[in-house]
Amino acid sequence: MTTTQKDTAVAGESIGKMPTRLRQNGAAIRSLREKDGWHQPDFARKIGMSQSALSNIEREKRSARPATIHRIARALRVPVAAITREPEGTAA
Repeated sequence: MTTTQKDTAVAGESIGKMPTRLRQNGAAIRSLREKDGWHQPDFARKIGMSQSALSNIEREKRSARPATIHRIARALRVPVAAITREPEGTAA
């Protein structure tokens, strides 16, 4: 099993359904987190990462791994599409 397949399996999705590149939408993550009433340190702890890592993801200073994006979406109870955007250079 490849790393991407492991990340997909960990995220609870069937293997082969996840795009090879997901790009988080940091503003959407922050907005949904705040709308749900989560403070950054508490939400970071809930999804198993440091507050600084979550801050960097929300400010798009750091890219999130696919498994992390899925954990964030699951914790916010939203589809992955709500917190991602198309990678640059892949216009449909």
